[in-house]
Amino acid sequence: MTIYIGNLSYEAKEQDIQDLFSKFGEVSSVKLIKDNATGRSKGFGFVEMADASLSKRAIAELHETEFMSRNIVVNEARPKTSSEGPTAAVAETRVSVTVTTAAEATNPKHLYRKLFLLRCPNDVRLSGSSV
Repeated sequence: MTIYIGNLSYEAKEQDIQDLFSKFGEVSSVKLIKDNATGRSKGFGFVEMADASLSKRAIAELHETEFMSRNIVVNEARPKTSSEGPTAAVAETRVSVTVTTAAEATNPKHLYRKLFLLRCPNDVRLSGSSV
């Protein structure tokens, strides 16, 4: 079972969390979430425990208790939804562009220029057919 642990001290290390939860049973893994730019802890993380009943006991006994001078939040982790984070789905838009000169037909730069004028995003992929 995966357990969410929040309101952690920024000084908390994975070993500190491992030691805290190992009082309740075997801890499979500990993952503290860090800011990608600074490497600093974001103050929350996840603990994986093998035994669900021991996990529930740890949640019940540790939720809203003091740990490293902070009242921690301990809950069963919820699954990540597709709307969370930068991995959300991106809509695809198809645009038709009419080729009016031989230069446009042979040089993709001319088509990209037209797409730019249409305010298309930078990650445009060209596909087409010859007529």
